[in-house]
Amino acid sequence: MTISFGDLEDKSNILVEKLQYWQSQGKIEEFYNNLIPSIHNAPAVELYDTGYITVKQDHIQFDCFETGNIHVLTKYATGYMLQGWTEKFDAANTMLYDLSVQAGNFRVNRLITSKPVVVNGSNWRYLEFTSPNAQYGQSMIQIFPSNKSRTYELTRDVIDQTAILIQASKIVLEQYSIGVPKSMYVISHLYQDDMGWFWSDYYNWNTGQLPSINDTLNVLNSVLDIAVKFNNLTLTQKSELITYAESKWNT
Repeated sequence: MTISFGDLEDKSNILVEKLQYWQSQGKIEEFYNNLIPSIHNAPAVELYDTGYITVKQDHIQFDCFETGNIHVLTKYATGYMLQGWTEKFDAANTMLYDLSVQAGNFRVNRLITSKPVVVNGSNWRYLEFTSPNAQYGQSMIQIFPSNKSRTYELTRDVIDQTAILIQASKIVLEQYSIGVPKSMYVISHLYQDDMGWFWSDYYNWNTGQLPSINDTLNVLNSVLDIAVKFNNLTLTQKSELITYAESKWNT
């Protein structure tokens, strides 16, 4: 089963059609009722040969394996996101990408399309992101399990990349008074392609602040607890990594 996107109008229309399908009476309830309790909050997923669609509340996206592009239809949030979406959200995304190119030591997806879309009388926005090397890549969540012997080394890479992102985020925050999405500092948003690491799959920027370093450390601690449980790290190595993260992220 395949899905393909044509011109800009076609791209947004496909996502609107998929959104309306999943919002139809009883469809999403049927989906969640068939999930096991432990993953009850998971998004609905449609898998295709060329990629996959995920559906969450007020958000639907298609991740394309062939091009590395991510197509998003998301509803306008309240408050600051209603006040000049393009002036801040689009500009912040562009600035972060420009900073990555200038610095050369980190990479992020580039926003290439942003346009308003009306769905059932409500204001939504269609976004399209392209990956740095036109590859979808693999997330760290996929990489860790298949590289158990390199857990320590890979975790240091995550910490280093996050430290670089934190410094770039501060520049964007100073310029536009919005910080990168809280989710962006999480391991699952760091991907790898043939050229190296890059940050992907982030959309709703925070207002007036950066993600909490303490929260990010707590997430890292939880991930490392799992690594210790499966003997991929020793307790000493975990302690070393937490100390390393604290030193890198609090500078």
